[in-house]
Amino acid sequence: MPVYSKGREKWRVVIWRRGRRHDWVLRGTKAEAKAFEATKLVELQAGEPLDKQTAPLFSDFSTGPYAAHARVHLRKGTRDVRKYQLATLIEHFGGVKLTEIFEDRIEAFKNHRIEVDGVGPSTVNSELNALSAVLTYARDVLRLPCARPRIKRLPIRRKKARLKVFSTESVGHILRATEIVAPHLCPLVVLLFESGARKAEAINLPWSNVLFDQRMLRIWSEVDEDEEPDEDAFSVKSREREVPLSDHLAQVLAEHKAKGLSDQWVFATSRKNNAGVKGDRYANFPKHTWERILAKATELARQHDPEAPLLKGGPHKARHTFASHFLRSRPDLFLLGRVLGHSHSRVTELYGHLLPDHLAEARNVVQFEAAGVPDAGAAPTVRARRGLPQNRARDRARRLAVAARNPKTPGFPVGARGFEPPTPTVSR
Repeated sequence: MPVYSKGREKWRVVIWRRGRRHDWVLRGTKAEAKAFEATKLVELQAGEPLDKQTAPLFSDFSTGPYAAHARVHLRKGTRDVRKYQLATLIEHFGGVKLTEIFEDRIEAFKNHRIEVDGVGPSTVNSELNALSAVLTYARDVLRLPCARPRIKRLPIRRKKARLKVFSTESVGHILRATEIVAPHLCPLVVLLFESGARKAEAINLPWSNVLFDQRMLRIWSEVDEDEEPDEDAFSVKSREREVPLSDHLAQVLAEHKAKGLSDQWVFATSRKNNAGVKGDRYANFPKHTWERILAKATELARQHDPEAPLLKGGPHKARHTFASHFLRSRPDLFLLGRVLGHSHSRVTELYGHLLPDHLAEARNVVQFEAAGVPDAGAAPTVRARRGLPQNRARDRARRLAVAARNPKTPGFPVGARGFEPPTPTVSR
């Protein structure tokens, strides 16, 4: 069900339904073409056009038109979560028409989820976001009769917990344990610690995004916004970015590429796919192998220190470790946010506690003292010792008086500040 470009602001919509091809050509933006595609898809699935006069039930609209819209426009991970959110919403709003979803019903839904079901505010807010998406799609896109309630989210008190990181010694033990437990994952683990990439960004990294000449690592989505989304296409979670390659990481990746395990993916599995070909990317991060690596790293650490703590944490902890060591060498939160690809500065501020020494440099930078009253017994100023008058206005008045008593001096003396001799007139 793609949308093809037929020129400037001209699009072709093709939908296959029950072995029959449906084709339309229309003008406008691509967003309008996508909305038209979703609407026609819903109409074809329902077997009849949408009734613009009758408000549908929430359950019928969620499982019909909106479900079709979600399959076309939402990412796979978002669709999986939205499916369970809609199931919860249908339990409370299933038999209610879209025109009858008001604030009192929404407040009752929130109270039931908190007091009866015992879920947290974050979960309730996520479900309210799904409810808002359904109503917005029905009201603003399909132009169906629909209420416009004011949906108030629950307040969430953010925990000010400090991020946990691996120490320098722990990272050394983890790298050594990787060489023992899973040597084929050594380049992947080094990349996590030396680039700050997320685990999904690492396992979906193609060789085309490793720029050895520019010494850059491109964390990029596989598809552009103007292209038709693919079912298995990887999309960056936040901001697309470029990460500088360190000398060590560039050497590790160059040696890894020389092995020729895969021409497309940086980190490929050794298992054969359905076609019997090796070199596919990981479907998921090897979580169990990571746990074995941490267990071996703990064993290595306790060989040197029997009281060494148990090493635990997911691969995302390597991202926090990168941020910690980055700020230790370069205390720049703005630059760190660019490297990590944070979508908002509030996320970068979570690492602010890693800069105690850097913030201490701001101490005593700005300070003031109260103005003191001159002491009568203080030493005379240089101007007074030289016999010069201390009052400039009185000095100028004295000079003007002297000039007025001397008739040979026309106008004002040249030495008087702020004045000049009068310009002589020329008689004609």
